[in-house]
Amino acid sequence: MKKRTLSLNFTAYDKLEELPPADVQLLAEAKVALTKAYAPYSNFQVGAAARLANGAIVNGANCENASYPLCICAEPATLAAAASQYPGVAVVELAITVASANQTVDQPATPCGACRQMLVEHEQR
Repeated sequence: MKKRTLSLNFTAYDKLEELPPADVQLLAEAKVALTKAYAPYSNFQVGAAARLANGAIVNGANCENASYPLCICAEPATLAAAASQYPGVAVVELAITVASANQTVDQPATPCGACRQMLVEHEQR
């Protein structure tokens, strides 16, 4: 067994206006994707947008199915679109946004475990 240390540094912004313009643009694209979400069962919509190394932005949204294991999350939808449209071009940033018809969402929503795994593997390509 090996003991390892994991540390994380991040910047927390209080207002959207404090974000760098490129991040505002990426978040706006994620919000556009949010409007395309199909979430009739959970009413929890997710939109994502990826900025690629070539400057292109690709977005995707969640798509539910009555058989929940067949649902497609916004993160893999976005990564698949990026890989299909721009093979071999790295994703350098990803913005994710959520909305719910059933509740107020005032905290960040984290990707599910399957999406986290996909994000890690996509990053390592």
